[in-house]
Amino acid sequence: MDKNKVIREVELFEFLTDDIVAGLVDAAKEMKFSKGELVFHEEERAEYVYILVEGKISMGVSLTSKPAKVTVSVLDTPYLLCGWSAIVSPYRFTAYGLCEEDTKVLAIPGESILDLLEQNPGVAYTVMKRLTELISGRLRSTRMVTLRTL
Repeated sequence: MDKNKVIREVELFEFLTDDIVAGLVDAAKEMKFSKGELVFHEEERAEYVYILVEGKISMGVSLTSKPAKVTVSVLDTPYLLCGWSAIVSPYRFTAYGLCEEDTKVLAIPGESILDLLEQNPGVAYTVMKRLTELISGRLRSTRMVTLRTL
């Protein structure tokens, strides 16, 4: 897998300098998950940001009013990012990620991303601005799915 190409294709990271991308490449590792396997669990400590390379990941939440889980979005396009909780306090996943088919991701430790951003405040501002847009869109989607479920 060409880690550099994968990172460059992610909308959140597409404008990063070569030095920052090189730092992310050094920290990143390829991970594979089987169909039915969880990439991460809701409420668990978030250590990695994941970039989908191949496969399909359903993002879901557990309902507190019912003993049920609801899928709020499906990531099925390469280079989509999930696991942003690894770079946002309190560093806990707000959803679970379930593989709907055999899946390959590039996992980057959130700590490595934050360290690189601290060294580059101008870049950090742009990354965090784009991240808030991503989170906002996912929250709207989650809200709509949840309201339809109730």
